[in-house]
Amino acid sequence: MSEQIVQTKTDRPSPRRNEQELRDAHFAMRLSLIVGLAMLIGKTTVYFMTHSAAIFSDAAESVVHVIAVGFAWFRLSAQHYSAPKRL
Repeated sequence: MSEQIVQTKTDRPSPRRNEQELRDAHFAMRLSLIVGLAMLIGKTTVYFMTHSAAIFSDAAESVVHVIAVGFAWFRLSAQHYSAPKRL
């Protein structure tokens, strides 16, 4: 007698994230954005106090980090909206 394997819906990964995963991802994005902005403000303040080129380049890197996190957060938020229907 051969056994048959029956695949149920629970065996397949869900294509959409569950609500807890989305909340965790939004929290991580918010935390990263807040810390990134705080670091940017701190580095900019130190640059104006010292006029160090190294601090200035580090502050510029923080700008890129904040923009990247903002874009990632936007993409995470935009996945909730469906694409417009074509005519």
